[in-house]
Amino acid sequence: EEVDIVPRLLLPLAGNEEFDEEDNDKLPLELQYLPDNKTREEDPDIRCILLEALTQLVAKRPNREFIRDRNTYIILRELHKWEKDKKALAACENLVDILIR
Repeated sequence: EEVDIVPRLLLPLAGNEEFDEEDNDKLPLELQYLPDNKTREEDPDIRCILLEALTQLVAKRPNREFIRDRNTYIILRELHKWEKDKKALAACENLVDILIR
């Protein structure tokens, strides 16, 4: 919580999607109301590294609950819809599976 690394890991994975007020308000401040020209990280290897780092963070239950409470699922949901790289897609699905357990 002190470092709040979650927004820093999620920001490159976020696009310029608009979310409803309720979902948007639950996101970390750094991920709310992103500009229209916001693009996701282009390199699929970097996206995989970011997703794998998040996966490591959710290995413990308190971290999983903390990350879940930050409404990270909506960023991951939109990334999953957008993702074309099979390795990054699998990493995203793995992370979502752990979060919804």
